[in-house]
Amino acid sequence: MTRKSIRLDSELYRKPGAVFHVILTCNRKRQVFTNPKYAELIYSNILTNGIAARVNLLAFVIMPDHIHMLIGIQEIGIVELLDSWKSFTTNLLHKNGHSYKVWQRSFWDRGMRDERDVNNTIKYILDNPYRTNLISYDETYKYAWCYAES
Repeated sequence: MTRKSIRLDSELYRKPGAVFHVILTCNRKRQVFTNPKYAELIYSNILTNGIAARVNLLAFVIMPDHIHMLIGIQEIGIVELLDSWKSFTTNLLHKNGHSYKVWQRSFWDRGMRDERDVNNTIKYILDNPYRTNLISYDETYKYAWCYAES
């Protein structure tokens, strides 16, 4: 029995300028990123050589058991990028004491249709810690980032 593909046409994931909201979920929804050491390693990696150096990173948030990212494609396709990044970060976390499988297979994605869609998605991503009661509205969440805030 083969799995049904949840992916769009593979060329859409490589089209420069296309923007996608992606969600990477931890294996078995384990709350890996409640450990500040792991959350900080991932946060730093996303902003340095991991993701931001290879795509147009618009926003992201690290939640206890998943990560939301809004990324614009440049030269590398999203599927290849995320597969290699998940492998790299699994090794990174294992070297720093994490002993379980880190990521669920694959990822969830949604293509952005226009600028309004992008702006609404940025708000959705950045509001995640508030909606899930990780912080109150008068606090700043340490593991969220947006291009307009840097």
